[in-house]
Amino acid sequence: MLAYAGLRPSEALALHWSDVRAQTILVQRALSLGEDADTKTHQHRTVRLLAPLRDDLELWRGSTSGNQLVFPGHDGEPWKLPAYQSWRRRAFRRAFQGAGVDHTTPYALRHSFASLLLQRAAA
Repeated sequence: MLAYAGLRPSEALALHWSDVRAQTILVQRALSLGEDADTKTHQHRTVRLLAPLRDDLELWRGSTSGNQLVFPGHDGEPWKLPAYQSWRRRAFRRAFQGAGVDHTTPYALRHSFASLLLQRAAA
């Protein structure tokens, strides 16, 4: 979601299934300390939903409804800061090291989306 849609981690964690449309994702909230908040810039936007991400989201969605979180915590509730920090230290670190990357952050993946769009425009 971060690399293929350019969302900030807090925006991805606040995303509901009703925000995922056929061709776009509506970004209208962020998660701050486990609570819904406005986005960093206080502006809502839509982003293009690339086909690989759309396919993955269709598999991920299963039978969940529109008002449910796309990425709920283990208890079905929004992620709290300690859970996000633990995921970043453990799972995300293993993923970027497995990809042969020395260091990166989840937030930095949003820049990959801009690169993907530029590559598609040049093709």
